[in-house]
Amino acid sequence: MDPAEASEREDDRKARVVSEILRCRHERAREFLASCGGDVNKVIDTFFGSKVSVAVSKEVKMTSDSPGAAGGISSVLKRKRPEWGNNNEEYKKINVLPSRNFDVDSEQDREFRIAEGHFLRMVRRKKSYEIKSIDIVYNQKLKKKFDQKKQEFKMKGLDNNPLLIFHGTPQKNIEHILRENFDLSKVANGRKYGDGVYFSEVPEVSMKYSKDQASLILCLVLQGDSCNEIKIPHTGVQAKDTQNSMSGAFAIVVPDIDQILPKYVINFTDKPKDTEKPLPVLIPPGFMNLPTSSSGSAFTQCSILNTAFNLAAGSVLSALPAPAQGFSAPTISAPGFSAPTISTPGFSAPTITVPGFSSA
Repeated sequence: MDPAEASEREDDRKARVVSEILRCRHERAREFLASCGGDVNKVIDTFFGSKVSVAVSKEVKMTSDSPGAAGGISSVLKRKRPEWGNNNEEYKKINVLPSRNFDVDSEQDREFRIAEGHFLRMVRRKKSYEIKSIDIVYNQKLKKKFDQKKQEFKMKGLDNNPLLIFHGTPQKNIEHILRENFDLSKVANGRKYGDGVYFSEVPEVSMKYSKDQASLILCLVLQGDSCNEIKIPHTGVQAKDTQNSMSGAFAIVVPDIDQILPKYVINFTDKPKDTEKPLPVLIPPGFMNLPTSSSGSAFTQCSILNTAFNLAAGSVLSALPAPAQGFSAPTISAPGFSAPTISTPGFSAPTITVPGFSSA
């Protein structure tokens, strides 16, 4: 067998294993494998822990070594799989990369788009950000406390619907927060608005406290009756909830950490809009090269766009039936310039020229 074909078969077999275990599409399984260097065990470790990956490794080897094996996973392993999805692991963090595909049956895909959509909806429109990845956090210990607090608020008749809000902190603090929640005894930036953990509905406000401005923690937060909400001051920073037409809060101070559940870490880069590449201008094939000018790049770009527009218009019109003999299209003139026409058989299309410029 050709080595390249053998390698492709092996990659496909691994993808089928991951697809069946994670209940995701084949393309998504290939993406997980690519992010883990093609190692099935690393993918399984990421989702279920090392004990499961050892079991998978043994099963995969048995299946691949069996005569006539299809390269999938055994029925025994499939029966074990639902237990992994509902395991009692206290804490796990799954890093999910952006993908053009969306698997509606994948919990990770749905969670990714919740966090991605909320972040992009709440940022200011003056800048553009590119999301590199999103860490989805599962912490059974913190969730249990959060759910108890939520039930407590419900019994008291308080609003128990959480907010989804941002917290900025240096990278070195993130992992401890995800595992143990926030530590109220540590004060890094003062407590101007009272004691508690400080959040914001405006991502740019939280970014100022992350220092490297590369990651933000996105948390579920219960307001109850003890949170202190600070409206946006006159700083020009504002987030808009387009659905409800409400401005986001500049700061929300939460005094009880049981009202907080760290849920996502959004990893991003700043991508100013002026660095984005413009869409290319499509020039009909077969036309002469566009003229250039030494009078400046802005003038040259304007000339190219105008000429391209006229050429494109001419190519559309030339596809129409030839007009009656003796017909010529009128030219459009304006003070200070003349527009000579370029004649073609049966049709004369106007062109635009600029004073001081001539084309070869």
